[in-house]
Amino acid sequence: MHSTLERLMHWAPESRGRTASVALGLIGVIGFADYVTGYTLALSLFYLFPVLLATHVLGRMTGFALAGSAACVWTLAQWSGGFPANPLQIAWNLLMRFGILAVVTHLLLALETEMRQSRYDFLTNLINRRYFVRLLEAEQNRSSRNNTPFSVLYLDIDHFKTLNDTLGHAVGDEALQIVAEILRTQSRRMDAPARIGGDEFVMLLPDTNEADCRLITERIKQALAGKISQRRWPIGISIGIITVCGSEQTTEEILHAADQAMYRVKHASTGP
Repeated sequence: MHSTLERLMHWAPESRGRTASVALGLIGVIGFADYVTGYTLALSLFYLFPVLLATHVLGRMTGFALAGSAACVWTLAQWSGGFPANPLQIAWNLLMRFGILAVVTHLLLALETEMRQSRYDFLTNLINRRYFVRLLEAEQNRSSRNNTPFSVLYLDIDHFKTLNDTLGHAVGDEALQIVAEILRTQSRRMDAPARIGGDEFVMLLPDTNEADCRLITERIKQALAGKISQRRWPIGISIGIITVCGSEQTTEEILHAADQAMYRVKHASTGP
């Protein structure tokens, strides 16, 4: 049951139309089950799931619309199941059920927004240092158990202060956003790019040996070089990499090693 639900949670959000169809279908199934079981089983909690799914993927307004639909189905199922009620009672129950679904949806959406803001950098929309360290620690533990390699890429923008001083901070922000976009487009689904402060970025590459990491790094460098050349910005890119396999290093030690690898690249490119 758990694996089926997990597959559904990954499959449905891949398409907005699919999400809406699944949410409406679930409301219909739950409503039918509510009608059949009557008052022998309470199914009110289950109406929340399709509403929350729709809110998460399709947004607040669609979520509230689904909450209204779920409330109507919920009320109709109870009324059709033999519960005696006059029109005023039906209207009141409908309003209360919609209120419950809407309030819970609003609160959970607000919680999701707060959690996202605590994990993501507001300018680049990449994950921040705190969340990256958590992912790195989990990958380090997995590597230690299974003796599998993973790599960390550490990227720094050369002469970023010069760019800010000569062309302004708006251009500097644009440069940061371009780096973030390149990291997203050049990464695989399992990779985790992050901005960890200032003009420094990192990317976690699970199940990636040094040779594969270098190929990914070259693609990123070429893509960034093209963007920088088009804009004639006075900056460059230095990228250091480290590959770990079953090591007992801490996450901070791994990040420090990747940082040092980046500085070796930077010094080699600028000369003594």
